[in-house]
Amino acid sequence: TMSLDLALIGESRATPCSCVSCGHEHRREEHEVFHTENITHNLIPMFAAAGLYKILWHGDHLVAGEQVAALEAGLRDMERRPDHYRRIESPDGWGRYTNAVPWLRRVIAACRAHPEATLRCSR
Repeated sequence: TMSLDLALIGESRATPCSCVSCGHEHRREEHEVFHTENITHNLIPMFAAAGLYKILWHGDHLVAGEQVAALEAGLRDMERRPDHYRRIESPDGWGRYTNAVPWLRRVIAACRAHPEATLRCSR
């Protein structure tokens, strides 16, 4: 895909179910999904410059509340030096500072609202 799907999920729970084709009974793992966000991979260089690439793109199984301080530090840097980050924008227009900052604010708000959630990153 050309984008990152980031989700905050709850604990895994096994749910019994039946196969409609053969009637076989089995269990499947399900998670409550608290929040989801999607953003273009073209923002990787910008989030890497802010020190957030590993958390956002490879943060599977990290606890959301434990990431808030690092995410806020990256956001503060992005807001303090907008011209620096605008120079990192993707030349094709897909990966702009004006999209990255509000997206990151939403991710931080979700991590604050669901501090016990786990990050799931789908690239």
